[in-house]
Amino acid sequence: MSPALLDPTLWLTLAATALLLYGATECGLRIASHHAAANRAVGKENIAALQGAALGLLALMIGFTFSMALNRFEARTAIVVDEANAIGTALLRANLLPQPQARETTRLLRDYAAARVLPAGGTPGLAVTDPFSARSNALHDQLWRLVEQAAAANPNPVTTGLYISALNEVIDVHSKRIAGLRNGVPPAVFVLLYLIAAIALGFTGYHAELLGSGGQRIANGIVTAMLAAVILLVADLDSAPHGLMTISQQPLLDLAASFPKP
Repeated sequence: MSPALLDPTLWLTLAATALLLYGATECGLRIASHHAAANRAVGKENIAALQGAALGLLALMIGFTFSMALNRFEARTAIVVDEANAIGTALLRANLLPQPQARETTRLLRDYAAARVLPAGGTPGLAVTDPFSARSNALHDQLWRLVEQAAAANPNPVTTGLYISALNEVIDVHSKRIAGLRNGVPPAVFVLLYLIAAIALGFTGYHAELLGSGGQRIANGIVTAMLAAVILLVADLDSAPHGLMTISQQPLLDLAASFPKP
């Protein structure tokens, strides 16, 4: 079982979302119940049209938000592979450096590969990326000092230049990965999604009461629970690598296992 399933925050968020949406349905039911029976027939067609428009807009908004979250999830997954490749290339080219810099560089790259594995769980955002970035930057400084020593000891522009190019790529990929972790779906998009969902379900409850089927609260509860689960799924996809859907760190783990033993 995924540890995220045991997180009470997940279930509290799901329950709060379901209650919010169910409350919107109930509001629509209660507002419609105050209308006189003579006016119900007049409003049925108009409310049905508004309900259809609101539900269509809700479906469009869910698809739009899901697409944004999925694109970010795929970008974060791809950058892990790119980073493993960049570190692997730097490791191979480190052998071109003179000793003892080559040996010390290999040791630091081993530590760097291990430091780039994001731990499971926790809270996404700055709380994770700040210490994650600080440890990596410290290793960048040590690696760069070593290459400066190697260049002074053996100023061969070919061999040293090849490694410097690989190290630059490692540092560039680090920046891209940090940016990807911080680049989530804007909160305003989720606020708008919740607002449209509440309005659409409010019209659904209103229309159900006009048709005389407003008492089907069990069915309304099932629909709101399903919609809440879908919205939570989209939010969880956007919060990766933390949550139910995590980004595999296996490329980095495989790289760390391939390093020569000290």
